[in-house]
Amino acid sequence: HNLQWSLPTKTFPTQRAVAWLKELVLPEIDRMEMTFLVSDLERAQQRVDELEGVIIQRSEHNEDEKLLRSIPGVSYFTATSLVCRATLSHRRQNPLEAGIR
Repeated sequence: HNLQWSLPTKTFPTQRAVAWLKELVLPEIDRMEMTFLVSDLERAQQRVDELEGVIIQRSEHNEDEKLLRSIPGVSYFTATSLVCRATLSHRRQNPLEAGIR
């Protein structure tokens, strides 16, 4: 099957595209597989949403992250990643302190 050309949206996974996949008429075994895949996709999106919530909650109290988020286009995730990276880099400045020889 080359049904991707019938997808009602240009991007995936939009709500409309997922709804289309749920209603798509497929042979029995293909329908079963599609149901499993859509379910996996929905669970993965739920995990992402939960993790984003935790990142936002933890990021709210960090002044460095607040400053970074004031830059247009810098999200909570980006700010957290940059602060984490800078902190790790700072910790590794002296190789002897990090146990690296």
